[in-house]
Amino acid sequence: MCIHCVTINLSIPPLDLEAELKRIAKLISDGKIRSDEIDSAMVKKIAKQLMAGVKDGYGTISTAVDKSFLKQIENNVYVFSGFKNHQMLREASLLLSDDAGVLKPFNSFLNDVKAISNTYNEVYLNAEYGNAVASMQAAASWNDFVELGVEMLRFQSINDDRTRPEHSMMDGTTVPIDDPLLNTYYTPLDWGCRCEWVPAVGETRKVNTDLPTVPPMFQTNVAKTGILFPDTHPYFNVPATVAQSILKQVDEIKASVKTEITEEPNFYPKELDAYQKELGITLNKEIFTLLNEPIPVTGKSGSAFYSPSEKRVNLPINSRNKASKWQAEAVVYHEYAHAADWQKQWRTNPLVTDLMGKYRKLFAKNGRSEYQRINMDIMKLYNPAFYDKNRDRLEQLASAADTLMSLNPAYGFGHTKKYFSISGKKEAEFIAHIFENKFIGNSAFKELMPDLYEDTIKLANQLAQTK
Repeated sequence: MCIHCVTINLSIPPLDLEAELKRIAKLISDGKIRSDEIDSAMVKKIAKQLMAGVKDGYGTISTAVDKSFLKQIENNVYVFSGFKNHQMLREASLLLSDDAGVLKPFNSFLNDVKAISNTYNEVYLNAEYGNAVASMQAAASWNDFVELGVEMLRFQSINDDRTRPEHSMMDGTTVPIDDPLLNTYYTPLDWGCRCEWVPAVGETRKVNTDLPTVPPMFQTNVAKTGILFPDTHPYFNVPATVAQSILKQVDEIKASVKTEITEEPNFYPKELDAYQKELGITLNKEIFTLLNEPIPVTGKSGSAFYSPSEKRVNLPINSRNKASKWQAEAVVYHEYAHAADWQKQWRTNPLVTDLMGKYRKLFAKNGRSEYQRINMDIMKLYNPAFYDKNRDRLEQLASAADTLMSLNPAYGFGHTKKYFSISGKKEAEFIAHIFENKFIGNSAFKELMPDLYEDTIKLANQLAQTK
């Protein structure tokens, strides 16, 4: 552990290990702990502390992709915590006797165990927590770069009196995001490293000739590997038989606790494989993580719908879906949003009713002039799309028109006024359309009602976090 480890300034609370240390010291002194054994209670506390750093660094966990990635990280954190605990216990057992080979009095040995724990579970753990924060911040940035289509990245060092000279030498290095260099030189590059990669708009490749030697543990890109603490860390330097035993114990520990990141249940209906294949679409399966329980799908002829009484979704492969790939995909999000709404009663959620109320007031100003303008603009766009037989465009306009109608049935088109007179139907359709916006997007909606469009996606993300 280098000097940077002890100079990181982090205000994380110390672990309360008093009871564990007394128990461990007694077991070691009585010869009742195996050389490959780890302590479940200590491992759990260490992992929980490190996972706090993971979540602090990564930020908002909003998608199934986030959760899947962080589940990988969490598994690695538990394994790392197990090997860390093994090394501490191994060192503690070596202190049972003095230099002459005489057993120490128990209180003297206990003080030595506490000193070892202070090194591992305060000094080192502070550094490891700091690395968790920095690595996960970098991983979150990487995922943003990929999502936003960033093409070039530039290395940026702090360049103050705490910056390593070899990291300052990398300042300004610019490479494409798919450059292999980013597999081994993605930040952090060492303990306490504060450097980062940032988007480099319009810049060309530039690599400084003197690249620093990065410690093996940091020759990685956590966002790609899902491994925060690789096996190049010294904690993992144990015989193969011991490693196998530790991994087995870690699995037992994980099975005994509710871990920090809960994997979403897999409620994707396999019947949709055939639906996707025939219509030539690829669904975003995150929609199914919104469900509290599985909802089967049928393909009976007629229209698409969600049946609350039968608790099923019907998705026919009809002429409408064949004519528009946008519709074929959007209708899945639409109907499964209905199912999630029924399970979670989103229609009564103030997040929904408040946003609808906000835009009802905005559109009703000046004698409902905004309702009238949007309604006219829909028709102006609809006619040329109709004559051009642009079915995707027509479906997107129809979705926007139905959303407008959910705010005020006197405008737009889609469902009937009688349908919208039923309690809860306005909210239900509004919700179904916002998840179309989230998962597939709607360029016509965005063109007609840009502010509402952005707010619906924000609302969809908020609703996705509710239980």
